[in-house]
Amino acid sequence: MGTRLAGKVAVVTGAAARGAGVGNGSASAMLFAREGARVVVVNRKIERAEALAETIRAEGGEALAFAADVTRPEATEAMAAFAARGASLVVTVDCGAVSHEPFAEARKLGLDVVVFDHHQ
Repeated sequence: MGTRLAGKVAVVTGAAARGAGVGNGSASAMLFAREGARVVVVNRKIERAEALAETIRAEGGEALAFAADVTRPEATEAMAAFAARGASLVVTVDCGAVSHEPFAEARKLGLDVVVFDHHQ
């Protein structure tokens, strides 16, 4: 395990792959955890988020699963809750977001936001 992200909380949305294998979001979450970040795995399907969180924990990382659809405006409340609990980074991967309002709100809260989305 690395230490470059020790003490950081990374929120990775679109984290769990739809099918077998490791997608971009899963890989991002796993790499952040391997570098010492505590990871919040966010996905619309809680079962997929839980499976990825368990994989991260099995590798010795810290992960929490969270079900949310970041394309919905109410995701701004979740971003505020993550920030209040120490999150410092939000990474959204291939979520196809049509509303970037939650991410704009996260930036206002002082979170660093990285969006990887080839759907736009």
